[in-house]
Amino acid sequence: MGLAWFGNLTITKHMKKDNEIRETLQFWLDSNGMNYPQELAKSVQKDGQTYEIKKILGHLWNCTDIVPARYCEQLDVPVGSSYAQVVRNLFKSLNKSS
Repeated sequence: MGLAWFGNLTITKHMKKDNEIRETLQFWLDSNGMNYPQELAKSVQKDGQTYEIKKILGHLWNCTDIVPARYCEQLDVPVGSSYAQVVRNLFKSLNKSS
């Protein structure tokens, strides 16, 4: 029973990190506002730290969690898209604007 509890604790810490990465991506999207896809910042400052967007996208490359509908609408992707689908589109847009 004790090992299972520790296992769940590890999962909770990992999930917290994933949530922070998703929130950073959402913060970046909010910062870019209606400039998408014409202008995309290559980094974002949040909580006193600078994050490279391509690294954020890489962390979410295989994430199957669903992106909130308002971001899907902002990015012109189907509502219900996964982070993996969205970040792959964003990555293409970032490479075009480089």
